[in-house]
Amino acid sequence: MSLARRLGLLDPPGQPPDRRRAVVLHGDVASIERAWPEADALLRERPDFRLILAVPSGDVDAVRRRFSHELVVEAPTGGRLAGWLWRRRWRVAKFLDAAAPEVVRQQWGRELGSLAAVADGGEIRRPIILARLFGMPEIGSVEALRARLGSPDTIVCLGNGPTSESPELSVYRDATLFRVNWTWRARGIMTDPDAVFTADPDLPPKGSKAVLVFPKSEGGRIVLRQHFLAGRRASKGFLMLDRLEPVIADFYAQEIPTNGALMIAVAAALQPRSLVVAGMDLYRHPEGRYPGAEAVDGYARGHSAGCDLALIESALAGFKGDAKILSPNLRAALGR
Repeated sequence: MSLARRLGLLDPPGQPPDRRRAVVLHGDVASIERAWPEADALLRERPDFRLILAVPSGDVDAVRRRFSHELVVEAPTGGRLAGWLWRRRWRVAKFLDAAAPEVVRQQWGRELGSLAAVADGGEIRRPIILARLFGMPEIGSVEALRARLGSPDTIVCLGNGPTSESPELSVYRDATLFRVNWTWRARGIMTDPDAVFTADPDLPPKGSKAVLVFPKSEGGRIVLRQHFLAGRRASKGFLMLDRLEPVIADFYAQEIPTNGALMIAVAAALQPRSLVVAGMDLYRHPEGRYPGAEAVDGYARGHSAGCDLALIESALAGFKGDAKILSPNLRAALGR
């Protein structure tokens, strides 16, 4: 785990950074577990706010495993939490004590007024320009991506659900492989992707041949900055989907597609002869959110099954090749 992510300077895997005002829920692992459902329900009603879970050092890993889609930070001791968060430029609206979940809704109150997100402006451009100087070319179109990948015949799209480890995938080991984030690396199954759709700050392994695909420029620039700090470059190039031509999705809507849905949309736009999808289990597989993980099920705030399915249906409607979906939940939702 990168130091920047442990300290909460970067957002969770798959989540683009944002500048909404934050509600900080702080406590130990047990109190966070009790209070999170209420805080989550409140924030689903108020998408103009985000949630930060601030926990003691020894609880960071456990809370991050459980709430993998939240921003979990290591809180300092000695009552210095407010100043510490301010130095990280989070716009904190309210601190909630997770040890008292019954008062979370009462503490919410009327004071949490709606605030517009802060535009990122020219800060996006600097890391992108540096990336090009360091031999990390930006890919700006579907045609350019197709050429970079060698006009693939078969593309396998793997989300991170349990069906990403389906035995049926063994016959596709020579196909062009798309994956989401980097949470699958320790599992040792299909670990040499050609493209990774991510907002995860974790760096690719040395020698990775993957094109890095970021949903939004503001998230991509932060990850690229991590590359500079680590002396690691994505030599195969990177792609910012909010700058891609033609447009894949609306990245400024109240809900945006997950990286998994975006991955399928891009793969379909490349028009390979064959498209194989697995691991897209809509966060409701009987075995859990991820293979061997204890994370809570369900879509993170800002995403939904409806939003994902609308994009996937549209992408597959325009796909001219053979599409094979190995995720029963997704197949049933699409009526295939």
